[in-house]
Amino acid sequence: MPKRHVDRLTDLPEEEHAAFLRALAQVCRRVERLSRHYNVALNQGTKAGQIVFHLHFHIIPRYGEENPFAVHPRARLDEADARSLVSTLSAA
Repeated sequence: MPKRHVDRLTDLPEEEHAAFLRALAQVCRRVERLSRHYNVALNQGTKAGQIVFHLHFHIIPRYGEENPFAVHPRARLDEADARSLVSTLSAA
């Protein structure tokens, strides 16, 4: 969690990204003492489950239970949808 208050990752100044990622990696190394299997999650916005409006990651160790993020098989985009998505994401 950064010392500077920001709601979202995109609000964190770029010059602070490296320090934030180093801190996240340090916490992940500690979590690996509990389990080498864990999820790192970031909820951005209420529809994504964000209830604390301060940038932070959730690091959730896993101990053999099923992966909660893999409940459905991944769907494959058709070519037209893929092109549309790339176009939207590439727009300046």
